[in-house]
Formats: sequence, C-alpha cells, structure tokens
Amino acid sequence: MRGLWTILKKEFTRFFKDKKLWLTMLLPGVFIYAIYSVLGTVLQDQMTPSSASYSVLTMHPSEHMEELTARMLAGSNYEIEYVDAADMDGEEAKQLVKDGMFEAFLSFPENFDSLVGEEPETPLDVYLYYNSGDTDSSACYSLVTEILASYKDELFEPFRVNHLTAADLAEPTDIATMAFSMIVPYLLLIFVISGAMSITPESVAGEKERGTIATILVTPVRRSYVAIGKILALSAFSLIGATSSFLGTVLSLPKLMGLPDFNLFDLYSFGDVFGMFLLLLSYVPFIVGLMSVLSTLAKSVKEATSSTSVVMILSMVCGLSSMLGLTPTLWMAFVPILNVAVGLSAILSGTASFLFSALSFGANIVYVVLLVFLLAKLFDSEKVML
Repeated sequence: MRGLWTILKKEFTRFFKDKKLWLTMLLPGVFIYAIYSVLGTVLQDQMTPSSASYSVLTMHPSEHMEELTARMLAGSNYEIEYVDAADMDGEEAKQLVKDGMFEAFLSFPENFDSLVGEEPETPLDVYLYYNSGDTDSSACYSLVTEILASYKDELFEPFRVNHLTAADLAEPTDIATMAFSMIVPYLLLIFVISGAMSITPESVAGEKERGTIATILVTPVRRSYVAIGKILALSAFSLIGATSSFLGTVLSLPKLMGLPDFNLFDLYSFGDVFGMFLLLLSYVPFIVGLMSVLSTLAKSVKEATSSTSVVMILSMVCGLSSMLGLTPTLWMAFVPILNVAVGLSAILSGTASFLFSALSFGANIVYVVLLVFLLAKLFDSEKVML
C-alpha cells in the first residue's frame, strides 16, 4: 500500500502545484454561472411584456367582445382596449400592427352577431393578426385567442371546454423537476468528460511521451498500484472540475428558467442527492480508467486526445437519453454511461428505483476493476510503454 500512496502523493502534488490545472478545473463553473445568469436575465427581459395594457384594432366588431373581455380579465393586471377600424381597410390595419401602433388586429365577418344568431350553415371566419417580433403583441395575441375561444363557448353553450377556467395544474416545481431531469444528467456527463479530457491524456500519454513514466515503472511498485493511483488521482481532479461546472449550472438554471426564487435543495431530499453522488462516484473512475487505457495505447498527447474524443461522443449520445424520457429497465443498468444518464434522470424526475441504481453502481465498479487490471497489464508491456 506504500507504493499506492507514493503514486497518489506524486499525482496530487503535481496537481496542487500547477495553477493552470486549477484554473482548468474551476473556471468553467464560474463562467457557466455568469453566462447562464446573464442569459436568463436577458431572455426574461425580452420575453416579459413591457406593458399589461393593449390596444386592438377591430373591424366589424362584435358587441359582446368587450363584455366578455372584461369578465375574463377581471382581477388580473391586463387591460385590452378595442379600437374600431371602420375608417380603414385591412391592409392599413395590418401595417399599423407591424409598426407597433397597435398590438393586434381583430377582424370579424360583417354582421357577425346577426349571422351567429341565425346559426349559419358554414363556419364564420374570424382573423387575428399580430407581430411575433414584438413581445407585447405576442402576449396580446395569446390573451385575445383565449377570449375568442371562450366567446365560442358562449355562443354554443351545449359544448364548452375549460370555460373561463385555467387548465394548467402544474406547479413551478413540477416544471422545474421536468426540466432538471432532462438537462442536468446530460450536462453532468459532459462536465465529467470535459474534466477528464483536460488532464488524463497529459497525465498518462504525456508522461509516456516525455519518458517520465519509465521512472515510475522501474521502481519496486506493483503495476496495479500505479494503475489504481493514476485512476484515483485523476478521478478526484475530474470530480472537482465536474462539481464546479455542476454547481455553476444548478445555481444559474433557476434564473435561466425564469424561477429566480426557486431553491433546488427544497425539491430533492438528502437520499436523492446521495443517490446521484453514488452514481457519479462510479461513473467518474470508469471514464478516467477508460481514457487512461486509451491514453496508454496512444503514442502522443495529440493521439490520446483524439482517441478519448470518442468517449466524449458516446457520452453525449447516452446523455441524450435523459431528454427522451426513457424508462429504466434492468438491462440498461449494465450498459456503462447509459446507466448513469438514465439513473440520474430517474432520480431527478422522482421515478428512481433503488434496484436500478444499485445495479448501475455495482456494474460500474466491476468495469472500473477490469479497467485497472487492463491498465496494469499495459504498464507491464514494454512494447506499449516504450
């Protein structure tokens, strides 16, 4: 075990003395937080209407529209003023909406109210025009569309759908849970890969290219200890980088989603966080071990970086599974990378299975042991190392 400690001490000393590595590990999280926070603020400012009072041009207006609008908007901050466009044609009214003079243009068929009373055989076409490039116009369009739908229910009372009633029962936490379960697993996988790729090729292929690894291999230290020491040290570094990026993302996502008062830690229990930690704890050394094997087989840092990029692509593909809403099945627990993506998504969405998480953790640990054994064999091969 003294040999293992020697390898760990060497790797940690190299890391803590190298300020560039520290910056490589920690700065991405800071940048992610700053960029996402600013982006969220800008997007919310752009998507939030600047006014709650809208003016709508109407042609051949219906006499019931204003009364229904007043009932629907009672108690809200929104106001809609209907302006009769009797003295202009349709194209002129549309141009005023384009120019931002009005938020929308609503055109009813001529004698709309009398035609409705006679129950016409053919549908009556009502046209609503707006400018999607204007947030106020878009918000007004949504409001007037809801009012028209309710107006239709008023006219044909035997059949009503959600009459003057909000249909969406989702809480902000429900929306946040869905978003986190889709986005966070993918980002976590990528963050771990990015951290590992920034240090593993240099630590393995770099020492091999410079010939410094030969000094370690001629010492009376078991090759398995060298392999374990490399993987443990590099895993720790990768986990630091992934944690920094993860915290930057998690802390900024509420702002990006328009939920500034949302607290992630009120949504998930200690058991959920611990389960995610265990999955990552098995995923990180697997990725590092796999990259270490590829870096050992490479002849240079450049070749090692190219070969490890394949792992990045695999992780991205598997990470997309969290956005597809895959249901965890037992066979997925034995597929590396995929088991972590699906497992994290299940925990974040509240549908996690203890059996699936346990099998995924156990399978990854077995794969790590196999990678350590393979890496030790490669260190024993003069053909590979020299």
